[in-house]
This record gives sequence, structure tokens and C-alpha cells, in this order.
Amino acid sequence: MKTIRYMVLAFVFFWKFSCLQAQIDDVFDYDSLRYNTEWEGDTQAFIIDNYRLRSNSELANATFFLSRKSFHHDTTEWLIQMELKFNPSSANYVDWFLMADTGHLPSVKNAYYVRIGNTKDEVSLYKKVNGQTPVLLIDGTDDILNKSNNLLTVRVLRTFEGTWSLSVNTQGQLNPMSLEGVTTDTTLSALPHTGLLIRQSTASFFQKHFFSLYYMGKEIRDSIAPYLLQSNWIGEDSISLVFSEQLDSLAATNPANFILAPSLIIQSIHLSDSNTKVGLKLASPLVSLTTYTLTLKNITDEEQNSMRDTSLSYRYLKPESANPYDLVINEIMATPSPSVGLPEYSYIEIYNRSAKVIDLTGFKLADRVSTATISTFLLLPDSFLIICSHSGVASLSIFGTTKGVSNFPTFNKTEDDVILRDANNNIIHNIRYTDRWYGNEFKKNGGFSLEMIDPSNPCGGSENWAASTHLQGGTPASHNTVKSSNSDNVAPTLLSAYPLNPSIIELRFSEELDSFSCMNTNQYTIKELSISPVAVTRCFMGIVHLQWDFEFEPNIVYTLALKGLSDCSGNFINETSIRVGMFDTIQKGDILINEILFNPPAELSEFVEIYNISNKILDLKNLRLGNLKDDGSFRDFTTPVSDGMLLFPQQYVVFSTSGTDLCTFYTCLQPRNIFRVKSMPSFPQKSGGVVLTDSKGQVLDSFLYNESMHFKMITDKKGLSLERIEFERPATDPTNWTSATANAGFATPGYENSQSRKPSTSIGQVWLDPEVFSPDGNGIDDLLNIRFNLEKNGFVANVYIYNASGVFVAHPIRNHTIANSGTLIWDGFLDATTTRCPIGIYIILFEAFHENGDVVRKKIACTLISSY
Repeated sequence: MKTIRYMVLAFVFFWKFSCLQAQIDDVFDYDSLRYNTEWEGDTQAFIIDNYRLRSNSELANATFFLSRKSFHHDTTEWLIQMELKFNPSSANYVDWFLMADTGHLPSVKNAYYVRIGNTKDEVSLYKKVNGQTPVLLIDGTDDILNKSNNLLTVRVLRTFEGTWSLSVNTQGQLNPMSLEGVTTDTTLSALPHTGLLIRQSTASFFQKHFFSLYYMGKEIRDSIAPYLLQSNWIGEDSISLVFSEQLDSLAATNPANFILAPSLIIQSIHLSDSNTKVGLKLASPLVSLTTYTLTLKNITDEEQNSMRDTSLSYRYLKPESANPYDLVINEIMATPSPSVGLPEYSYIEIYNRSAKVIDLTGFKLADRVSTATISTFLLLPDSFLIICSHSGVASLSIFGTTKGVSNFPTFNKTEDDVILRDANNNIIHNIRYTDRWYGNEFKKNGGFSLEMIDPSNPCGGSENWAASTHLQGGTPASHNTVKSSNSDNVAPTLLSAYPLNPSIIELRFSEELDSFSCMNTNQYTIKELSISPVAVTRCFMGIVHLQWDFEFEPNIVYTLALKGLSDCSGNFINETSIRVGMFDTIQKGDILINEILFNPPAELSEFVEIYNISNKILDLKNLRLGNLKDDGSFRDFTTPVSDGMLLFPQQYVVFSTSGTDLCTFYTCLQPRNIFRVKSMPSFPQKSGGVVLTDSKGQVLDSFLYNESMHFKMITDKKGLSLERIEFERPATDPTNWTSATANAGFATPGYENSQSRKPSTSIGQVWLDPEVFSPDGNGIDDLLNIRFNLEKNGFVANVYIYNASGVFVAHPIRNHTIANSGTLIWDGFLDATTTRCPIGIYIILFEAFHENGDVVRKKIACTLISSY
């Protein structure tokens, strides 16, 4: 209101010194009506309030007025400026008498007046003749006063010929004025009075009429040049200009008067009915991120007052939607305390690595439990945005552009997810960090942020993140201290496939996949059925869910083929395949312990290998691996697999905290069968035990090991695994275990044992397998297997060894209780020594006695040779 008043005083000053004839030009710049005795009527019903005339009547259903002598000219202009702090009605309005036959306005019989308000919330011109019903001369626009507060300027002009015009400005300004109508009427000539009559109904309208200008006199000719009030650049091809007054139409529609740089052609110009608004339509769209200058020249008003040349500068930003990885999570301050320099507020830094202006309206930032929504914001290319809680904005905004959000996630110190989604819930970028990413035991405890090394490698995982090296602990809204080239040139690896239910298969990859490639169902095919999934229901954090329109039956193995998949750096996976199927329940005898490394090399850890001897697909989820003590008790259990993992028929799998690091020391023919676990039971280096149970504690397999079970001629047993020889013989048989061969690299993690052997078929009660053996530890016929197949259980067996001359050599089996069938072993060594028997022919004497007196006795010749 202060600005408007200064404008009014300027106009009045102009009028007072340019118009010498009689006029009314009251701006109420005095303290009380008693200082202006020109006003008559209900003067007690009005006061001067802060240089405005204000109603002061507190009578309901009342009418009160002020009037004064009028002045007329060949062309007379009336101008009034007011504020009505209410919505007018049929019982609450203002009648502005332009000319009246009496100063007592309620008794007027002849008059021209403007009614401001009434039922239609309009401003209209009326005449009253000989006390008859008023006649409407100009019907103003309905509902322009349909507001709880109305700032209003009204101008009436009457020419000598009797032409009347009514104009209104509903912002309370002197310009521009909107023409409400024109009419001609000469019924009444100059009448001696002018004034205001107020009608009010209830207390809600008391003291709410304000008048800041009242003018009647000679028409004011405009000598003030127009000026630009407002400019709006609309969309990519339109500009709207609003001027202080009515423009000359020729000047306002001349394209030469509007100059755009960089040069753009103006296709069309539209001038509003009020001649105060100009719309420019461009022939071609604006270019995003370009700064334009619009220069206005030779613009004049209707009185040919020329506007000074005016230039406008505008940078056009075209908001665009974000594709995955256009925006990246570039810095994470998960643990701001204790601070080393930065404010103690968690924050996430977003970086726009694209060439687009991205509209963040409705974007969501989440962790595993909370989601925050970002309000309207445009993020420019190569720009940063700090996102934090509202309470952190004041402290963090000193570093750069900061946006506070409600429900800002509380990120975990040790590990968490950070997920950025667009307004349609599409994932733009996601990170799953752990405190291992800091690479520094001190910094991970707080005060330092995690920074991305190379934003062009947004899915690089732990290899693309490091702790900030800045002295303050982080670089919010700035390029990271660890920023450097760290491109990803390695394609993702398919790690596993697992059925979540009979119709949904979960694929796990070594890194995040490109969402466009992984959501294409044609990239996946079941080879045996030549069909693809009906939907990809998830592609997130390296996890893909495929949904089929049929159910997989248990224990049927299918081959899932994949092609055309890539990571977000564009590295494509070669066409590959993996076995899938629905698993069955694990029962005792389905899984066997097959190999153990209990005395590993210094740089590696222990491993245990298991084998699926069944024809079933088994789920290793919640399988338990423990330490077996000599007394048969269990301890130190771990759960190697918690997320589900399939073990197919005749498949091996190795559990070790070293994972595929085992392959740096051992030959790994099937590295996919080696599974890195978080922890393993403790396996002593001299002797101990291994036990495998299901989730309910049922023992699936177990055995006690001792380093003496290794091949006798090996002195250094470090890094040497024990291998199971035969699946058919129990793990508890110590003769069913021996050292992995040197030729195989001293261990065979994830594939068939170097000492593995299948028993020969029965050819009698007792037979040798093989008949020629070479006990030299090379994995080829190292042991002499003495097979037997008797009629019943309960025999006690002894085995004696003689050389070709009949001289006793060894007694490897002493009073050993045996089942009706099985295998006994001679390792080719003298009793209780590490001395190997000489090459030659030996006689094997097998004797078995039963408690009922039955005796089985068999002599068989064998040959001991050397393979060296």
C-alpha cells in the first residue's frame, strides 16, 4: 500500500501543477476531516486513518454519506481509489455519486453514480431521473469483486458530447485500466454535488471501507511513458509481457520492436483487449541452458509517450525426466559424529552427470526402512544437491545448494541401502554400502563421508568408493577428493539361480545390471521348453526375479539361457546358461562330506567340500556345518548359506571363508562350485571332526580326521587336503580317506577327488580291486582294496600279508568287525612304519570268523609295482 500511495501522490502533484481550473484532488493527507471542511454529511461516520478516509460507523443496517461541491469541464474525469476489506453484497456496497442534484445523497432525485458491489460483485454506471427507478447505463463485469479483500481503482470520463466511459483496475493501481464499457447519455447536465454513500448490514462490515484518492476535474492527459511491469517466459516458445498502461497497437504488434538474441523469429504477436498485455509466439523452440536477451524498442502508449529501450535476460531451462544413472548418489555421510570439521548432520549428495536439466519433483530418497520425498527442484548438468533433514539445512547450505526433506532416512553406520527413485518409482541409482568401503578403521567410526571415485562408473560397488581425504571429513556440493578415473571394463557374472517359489526364479549377479536390458523377458529362455518368462518382476541390486506361467516340478533340471544383459557401464555378459529347478527335501544320505582342508596354507583358510549323491535338487539354505568332537558331541556350528542355494544331483560345493581365493593356490576346474562364507567352524590342524546336519539337527554325514590319515610318505602336510575315496563306504571308515595327489595340486576343491574310486562289481566272496597297485601317492591305484561280499553280518576279520617266499610282511586288519559287504585296505607299507614294501608279488590272506562258528578264508595274490 505504501508504494501505491507514493504513486498517487506523484499523480496528484502532476495534476495540481498542470491543471489550473477548479477540481477535487483529495488524497486525505491530513489528520482529520475537520481540516477539510469541503466535505459535508455524516462526517462523524468517517475518520482519517493513516492518510486514508475510512468508514467509522458501527450501526447495522445503516446508510451514511459524505458529499461536496462538484466541478465540471468540457471533458470531466472522475477517479477514485479504494480498498473494501469484505466481499460486497446486495446490502453492502458503495455508491459513488459523480454528480447529484443535492448534497444530501440519500435524498437524491437526479444523479449519475457508480455502484461498487451489489449482488453481482460488479462495478456499474447508473443514472437516476426525477426520483424514478435507476437506469443501468454500463453493466460492469460480474464477480470482479467476489473476494474477501478488494483493492480497486475506478475511472469515469464524460465528454462534452455526453459520451461516458467506465474503466477499472482491480489491483488498486492507476494503470493499466480495464475498460468496462462506453455509452452516450445527455439526460442530465452538470449537477452541483459529488460524494460517497455507503450501505452496510452487520458488524462484519464495520470500519472496512478505505479511500485513498478522490479526484474530479479536467481530463488528465497522459504524458508518462509506459514501462514493463512483468515478463513471463512460458514453455519453450512463448513470452508474455505486461505493461503499465495501454500501448499503441501498431507499436505493440510490430515484430521489429522485439529483438531476441540469439536470433529467433517471432511467429506472431497478440495484443490483449486492454492493450496492456503482449504475447509473443516464437517460430522455433528455445534451447535449454541457453541465455536469451529480449530487447524492447520503440514501444509507445496511446498518447505516443515512448518507452525507453529495455532489455531482459532469461536463461531457459527445459526440465527433463531422468533415466537410470543420469543422477548418481555421489557422497554418503552416514555417521557425522564425532565431527572432524563438518556439521554433525547426515547427508546424501546427488550429482547430475547428464547433460539434462532434471526435475526432481516427487523424487524419493530411501534406505531400508524410511522414504523421504523431494519437493520441486531443478538440478542442472554437472551440479550437486545436498539432501538432508530440515534441521540440517542451515548448517549444510553454506557448502552449496541444500534441500531439506521430511522423514530423512537414518542411515546405518555399518551397512545400509541408499536408493534414489523418480516420481514414478523407477530406480535412478542405488547403493548398498558397508563400513568396509572406508578402507580405514579410524574413518569408519564417524566424521568422514564415503565418496564415489568415478561417477561414470555408478555401479562399481566397493571398488568405486573410498573414505573422503578432505580435512573436514567430506566434500558436500563439491567434487570428491577421491575423484579419479576408475572405469568398469568387466562384465557382470551370473552367480546363481534359485526358485523363490515354483513359478519365480531369482538370479543373482556379481553387480548391478542395466535396467533396460534386464527387464526384457526375451533375454531369458528355458532351453528344454524354448519359452521365456512372462514377466521380470525385479531388477535391483544385482537381483533379477523371473516369473513363469507354469510351476517347476521338484527334481527336474532345466537350463536357463541368458543373452544381451549388461551392467550400467555397458559391459555385456557373454551368452551363458545355468541350471534351474525346484528343490526337494534333504534326507540323510543325500549329502556327503567329500573333502576337507584342515591345515591350510598361511594365506588361505580351511575348506569343506560336500557332494550331492542323490538324484534330487537340494536347497542348502540353513544347512549347518559344525565341529565333531571325539566323544561324538557337536559344537561351533555355522550356517554357510542363509539366502538359498541349489545343489544339483552329483554336484560338488566347497565352503570356505577364502572363497575363490582358493584358486590362487589350487587348481579350480569348477570355480562356480566354490562358495565364500562369512565364517567356518574351527578345525584343528592335527585332529578333529566334521559334522553336517539339516536345519532340524539331523546328522547328514560326519567323520573324525587325523593327520595320520594322510599318505604315510608325506612329511609336510600343510596345504594338503584329505579326500574321500568312495561314496559307497561310510565317512567314518578312516581307510576311506587319503591325501589328495601332488599331480592334482594337493587338493581338488569343487570337483571330483583325485583319489576318488568306484568299487568293482562282485566276483565272489572276497576279491581284490585292483590286483596290481602302486602305493606311491600319485592317485593311480595307490591302495589295495580288499572287497568282500558275505552272506551275513557279524564276522570279525583279519588280513595277513606274505611275500612270494611265504615270509610274513604285515597285518593291516586286526580283529575288525565288518558288515556283510565292504572294503578293507592295505596301503602297501610294513606294519606301523613309513617303509613301503618292495616291488613284487604278495599273498593276501583274508580270514573272517562268525560267533556261530562259520569261517571264511581266502588267499589271493596281488602285485605291488612302482609308477616311477
